[in-house]
Amino acid sequence: MKRYAGLGFQWSDAWLLLAIAVAGKGKTARLSKVIGTADAINHAILTHAELDLGVERLQATHLVEASAAGLAVTEEGGRLVEQADRQSRDRVSQMTALTVLLEASECPTLPPSECRGVFVSRAEYDAAVDQHHVWAATRRRRQ
Repeated sequence: MKRYAGLGFQWSDAWLLLAIAVAGKGKTARLSKVIGTADAINHAILTHAELDLGVERLQATHLVEASAAGLAVTEEGGRLVEQADRQSRDRVSQMTALTVLLEASECPTLPPSECRGVFVSRAEYDAAVDQHHVWAATRRRRQ
């Protein structure tokens, strides 16, 4: 077992993990939904680097699974999110709690050679952000 902290987790990894959990609700979430949920949580859009490197770190520690369909929280990732949820119902506080949990907990890791590398291309990321903006603008008009 290796400590999460030794992998150089960033606070944005906790933000991403929480966004995937909330967006997916136990299932796989599309990239645009994850980006939109992250925006709702933190009132900002994940950068391409935060998303791509975050997915790599979260996959390497078996907290997230990535597929062509999108992103899903694993059983272990779900346990961490549930711990943060028990500490606070406020999403920003949960994100802070997840940051602490990532630094304090242990999990098995994949060797760097087994990490998938680039999860999403810049073009795919840009398209997902555009989809989120269209959805958000449509929702604002309806309200």
